Amino acid sequence: MTFARISMSCAAALVLVAAPLAAQEAAPADTSAARRAPLVSKPLPAPEREKFVGDYDIGLPNGWIMATLIYVENDQLMVEPEGEQKMPLRYLGNDTFGLDFDPTLRLAFEVKDGKVLGGKLTQKGQRMNVFRRP
Repeated sequence: MTFARISMSCAAALVLVAAPLAAQEAAPADTSAARRAPLVSKPLPAPEREKFVGDYDIGLPNGWIMATLIYVENDQLMVEPEGEQKMPLRYLGNDTFGLDFDPTLRLAFEVKDGKVLGGKLTQKGQRMNVFRRP
């Protein structure tokens, strides 16, 4: 199961599939271009980036748990679900990230005293818990 699959609506199916947002739902012509626009990333200094590096478990809406690794590659924070392809995380500010394939997706981390405790993965109103492994 891919990280991209996590993000789609469970109402459509239990299996989450990554697809272009325009293909998922019909949108008026004036807004479809904005929805497909790439995320605008903010700079994330190396010391700040390192606090997000680690192993995580994501609680999927269907009850499954997805193991996910976040690491740095070539000064870019990457996410890689177990057995799947890596993807760059785009820093949006306030300990929150997005992914290029769906501009509605948000991965917001809970940070306390400079350490990540966990977070929430949100898309289209659905929230999934993200737990940091010890």
